[in-house]
Amino acid sequence: MSYKVDRYVIQEVTQGLRGRIDKGEKLVPVSINLSRADFQMMDPLTELNQAIHNFRQAGYEVWMDDFGSGYSFLNYLKNFEFDEIKLDMIFMKDFDEASKKILTACVKMAKDLGIHTLAEGVETKQQLDFLQSIGCERIQGFYYSKPLSTGEFAKLVAEKGIEIEN
Repeated sequence: MSYKVDRYVIQEVTQGLRGRIDKGEKLVPVSINLSRADFQMMDPLTELNQAIHNFRQAGYEVWMDDFGSGYSFLNYLKNFEFDEIKLDMIFMKDFDEASKKILTACVKMAKDLGIHTLAEGVETKQQLDFLQSIGCERIQGFYYSKPLSTGEFAKLVAEKGIEIEN
């Protein structure tokens, strides 16, 4: 049943973006997670590659979520064309020397492959400074804000004068 929820989320997000366009408001990049269950009826190594290719040809970026945990295997980086990997927040929970070494290696590997990086779960200035020092391009987490509704987010962006990235 998860594909029905994912389909609903896609419809809601795209309708929200359409509404912003119609009002002349700036667009904020939105990511939508699709699971392997969404592609159950196809051969992942051929059809999923084609689906990712089609998304990219249509102007969408394709990111791998939760890199470094669960089912995000390294061979996915070889078989699929990802624009960005989201480094799993598990590395921030136990932010020790081993985590730092793994994050450093992951960011270097991604850069060598031409893939952008985003770190999830960043909560402290120490984590932020470290990630910036190793070249992680995007940071996400409570360090900046708790999760917000669309309206709360728009208010925060306006209040802080945050520029929306292209």
